Amino acid sequence: MNLLAIITDLDGTIIDSVPHWNNLDITLLKQFNKNPQEDIFKIRSYILDKYKHLNKGKWEKWAQYLQMAYNLPCTPEEIEKRRKELGTDLMKNVIDLRPGAAEFLKEMNNKGIKLALATASSRFSYEIYANENKKIRKKLLFDEIFEFVITSDEVSKSKPHPEMYRKASEFFRENYNIKRKNLLVLEDSLSGVTAAKKANIPCAALREESSVQDIKQIKQKTKIYVNNYQELYKKLT
Repeated sequence: MNLLAIITDLDGTIIDSVPHWNNLDITLLKQFNKNPQEDIFKIRSYILDKYKHLNKGKWEKWAQYLQMAYNLPCTPEEIEKRRKELGTDLMKNVIDLRPGAAEFLKEMNNKGIKLALATASSRFSYEIYANENKKIRKKLLFDEIFEFVITSDEVSKSKPHPEMYRKASEFFRENYNIKRKNLLVLEDSLSGVTAAKKANIPCAALREESSVQDIKQIKQKTKIYVNNYQELYKKLT
């Protein structure tokens, strides 16, 4: 393909955040001396998927579940506040880029490939990663390398809805006359590759452990499936 621009996802794709987010609720429950159920991750995935149409409201539903299921001595609003505090600390001080991500993006940029970022995370989260996370900033300056950034705050429906990728593709068409066939989406999850496919944009997926159960479906929706950025670079050059 004549690749002219890349639109990349954030969590799980260029930053190694998913394991940390999975452990956040365990950390929260331990603050109340509660032991998490063995299937807590599956339950959370089910609830977030069930209420995905609510966008940010899906997290309110998750907080309500935690309060009721574990009989926590606080309101769902207080649970959300604690989750946000724990999450902010992770985003500022713990989470880092995936191995090879910075080198790959810089090399693509040096080759003249335009870069954009489309994330289901909030603008608040993006700004922390971009401006306050020292681990990330030592390796990659988001504001310098991405020409266009779109977050869940700028769309009415998040992934797997294609709105986010359609808006990113419109940016490249309006500013550089780049067609969708000359774009490539980078993703790690089934919801992400589904959004790209619905937007009619070619997609490459990187293996992420939390999505291994969806590998078959992910491969069906992508042109490229790789284990790491070194493999991806070889595929594209």
